[in-house]
Amino acid sequence: MEDYSFDLSRMFLGDMPFLFYTEIALRTTILYTYTLAIVRFLGKRSAGELTVLDVVIIVALGSAVGDPMFYPDIPILQGLLVITLVVGLQRVALYWANRNGDFDRLLKGRPALVVQDGVFNLDGLYHVGISQREIFQMARQFGYRNLGQIQRMYIETDDKPSIYGFKPDQVRPGLQFEPPWELNNRNTIEAGSFAKERTIIACINCGQPVEFDKGSRISPCPRCQGTTWSSVD
Repeated sequence: MEDYSFDLSRMFLGDMPFLFYTEIALRTTILYTYTLAIVRFLGKRSAGELTVLDVVIIVALGSAVGDPMFYPDIPILQGLLVITLVVGLQRVALYWANRNGDFDRLLKGRPALVVQDGVFNLDGLYHVGISQREIFQMARQFGYRNLGQIQRMYIETDDKPSIYGFKPDQVRPGLQFEPPWELNNRNTIEAGSFAKERTIIACINCGQPVEFDKGSRISPCPRCQGTTWSSVD
């Protein structure tokens, strides 16, 4: 049996005649030009506003466009047909989504509430699969320093955050996230220890602030039963 291991000629040139590279160039030009023309039929979308529906069409078009470009056994016409069908189905889906709210939510999902009244909405965090550090990073980009400044924070269907802060006279104590955990050694307090002074601390898991009197035993978080606390701002 012939050994093809690390055959540079096979790796870079393959077994096809050199003229096939000219065919690849022609195939690529035709498919690229057609795809560029038909995708305009979908309308303008920002790259930063991609929804799950947009990701699906990107994956589908990637295969439909790429395979006929260099596989000699796939006719160009088949590729053009698949591209047309994918774009057409996407257009139909968008049409019905704009006219039916339930169908729109089925395709695109719903915004997820991740912070509510200065504490984490743990169900919302679980739903979107985003960590607390990612929430902190997003909030810092909007100029927030702690959870107590945030009334509502949503992760939209395009994975961008929408943040609604409390009015200045309504800001409450909240879990600090500035400076970032990565740059600052956060002083944590474990449940079971005793408060050295009258203080308000926040649960690291859910952000719930609780006040403890001097000398009192630090209990688990009454909201999520977390056992690690941190200072508030």
